[in-house]
This record gives sequence, structure tokens and C-alpha cells, in this order.
Amino acid sequence: MADNRLIIYGLIGAGVLVLLLLFIVLRAREPQKRETDYRVFFILGIVWFPLGITMDNSVFFILGLVYMVIGLANYDKWARKEKKEQ
Repeated sequence: MADNRLIIYGLIGAGVLVLLLLFIVLRAREPQKRETDYRVFFILGIVWFPLGITMDNSVFFILGLVYMVIGLANYDKWARKEKKEQ
């Protein structure tokens, strides 16, 4: 029974890997220039920082702090969506 699970998990992992590689190859064909939205870094930091504290996980804690600092250091570059007039 355990051998069957290993085979199934292996096939699922291989399928996910193939899909990921296909996505990367197709994405590389269409080069797009995008500006970095530093607001996303700040939001990630806000989410990961308390997650690291509650789970006692130093990786999330440190990355949360780093992302918050990157986001706040580039506050002037945050992408702002224009409000549509109704």
C-alpha cells in the first residue's frame, strides 16, 4: 500500500513539474517589462511577520520584516490604481 502512494505522489509531482516548466517556457517567450509594485512587498511582510510569530517560525518572521522594510523604503514607488469615475 505504501508503495502505491509513493508512485502516485511521484506522478503528481512530475506532472506539477512539467506544468511549471511549460509555464516558464511560455512566459519566457513573451518578454514584458513591468514595474515592481513595492506595495505587494509590504503586504507580504504584514502577513508573514505575525505568521512567523504565531507559528514560531523564524523564516517567516525574518522574511516578513525584510519585505516590510523593502516596501516601506520604496513607499514613493507604490503602484496606485486610478479610481474610475462613476
